[in-house]
Amino acid sequence: MPRYVVSPTEASVTGAGRVLGAVARLVTSPAALAAGGEQEVALIALDRSGRPVSGVTVRPSTVTVRRLDTGELPVKTVPVVLNTPPRTLRVVAVSLQPSTVRVVAAPELLARLREVSGTVTYRAGTYTVPVRLSVPAGAQALETVSVRLTVEARPAPTPRTVKRGAPAARGLQAPPLKAELGGKNAVSAASVQPNPSILCSHFLTVFIRK
Repeated sequence: MPRYVVSPTEASVTGAGRVLGAVARLVTSPAALAAGGEQEVALIALDRSGRPVSGVTVRPSTVTVRRLDTGELPVKTVPVVLNTPPRTLRVVAVSLQPSTVRVVAAPELLARLREVSGTVTYRAGTYTVPVRLSVPAGAQALETVSVRLTVEARPAPTPRTVKRGAPAARGLQAPPLKAELGGKNAVSAASVQPNPSILCSHFLTVFIRK
């Protein structure tokens, strides 16, 4: 991409008032410069339609045009990265053609460029669509890109059902029992405890000390 610089960068135009009002801009006459070359060229006054305006004087009448680039086309190859599909869709297969593109831009812009973003509209099915490339201002992609996609709809999530079991049965515990037996063989106390081998039962075992 050729780049040029002009010296000096300003010029004055004189002439009759009605003629000066027609001057819209100054341009250099065409010049074919090799890479790194320079040439003195004449300035031309143009109106808004791009036609030369006569009857005016331009000072200076010439400028020096110098070509800055080396003549090599500044090109960089970078990968294409597609946008993410919506959550309701799932990409099963994707094939980019091509998967990389060549980008032309100023060397300082190319040095910062790592990838090119590509945008497609996703839908369920198998299809081929063009990819819309997003390149920075001042850059240009040399290739067009298409993509073949196979996309499926994601199933709606199924609500989870939690099953709760019946509460475990609790063993019945009988309260302690005290008994007094009259007569000769009186017992001062009776130790009463539930039989651990029988749950949910009211049978008691009585141990008597004599």
